[in-house]
Amino acid sequence: MKIKLSREGGFIGLAANKSVDFADLSAEEKELFNNTIEEKISQQKEEATAEKSDKNAVKTAKKVSLDSTGTRGLDAAIPADVQSYEIKVRKGSKTITIKFDDTNIPEKMYMMFQKYV
Repeated sequence: MKIKLSREGGFIGLAANKSVDFADLSAEEKELFNNTIEEKISQQKEEATAEKSDKNAVKTAKKVSLDSTGTRGLDAAIPADVQSYEIKVRKGSKTITIKFDDTNIPEKMYMMFQKYV
């Protein structure tokens, strides 16, 4: 299984991409990736279930929640020096994409990006 790691942004805005073969990872790294992927799949299932139970309400896409600054949370400005990280892995017939940035990436995952990208 191939894992595509991408890092971009930061003060200079450089992008870096690397494909890593799952078989080449250490046992600890394999466990970290498996746990992260399983968490993402679980999260997607929960979101799909929530959308199905929301049939009679206004469509989720039309809902807008504001954060404390009065802007949409997802559209809020990100500091210029923050890097974003993306993992893409194909599991069965699905491609799973997991995104982080400097403010929410787990430390062990950050260390893996430093090692491979």
